[in-house]
Amino acid sequence: IKENKIDLVIATHLFPALTLTAINKQDNRKVNFIAVATDYEPCPFFEETKPDYMVIQKGLEEKFKKKGIIPSILLPTGIPVSSRFINEAKNIKKDITLYELFYNSRYSWRRGWKKVKRNNL
Repeated sequence: IKENKIDLVIATHLFPALTLTAINKQDNRKVNFIAVATDYEPCPFFEETKPDYMVIQKGLEEKFKKKGIIPSILLPTGIPVSSRFINEAKNIKKDITLYELFYNSRYSWRRGWKKVKRNNL
C-alpha cells in the first residue's frame, strides 16, 4: 500500500477491514479505507473495524448502530453495482447452464459438473 502510494482501499469483506484496522493501529501513516458490508445483517466483529466510511444496505442503520458502529461513518447506499453488470444481466439467456455460469469462477469445481438448464433449478 505504501510502496504503490494507494490513496484509498475498499474492503468488501471483514478480514481486509480488520487487517487495515490493525495496520492503522501500528503504522504512523493512516491507510484510508471504506468497508462495504455485503450482508443483509451486521456480521460479527464488524464493530472492531475502524474504516473511514462503511457502506451498508438501506434500512440497516439502527442494527449497525446497535453493534457499536459510529453513525457518522455509515453510508446507507446499498452495495454498489456497476451499470455494466446491470446491463449484461438483462441479456442473460434463459437457458444458461450452471456450468457456463460458474466456469470461470474461482469457486467452480470443473470436474463433475453437469449441464443443467436454468429452468430445471
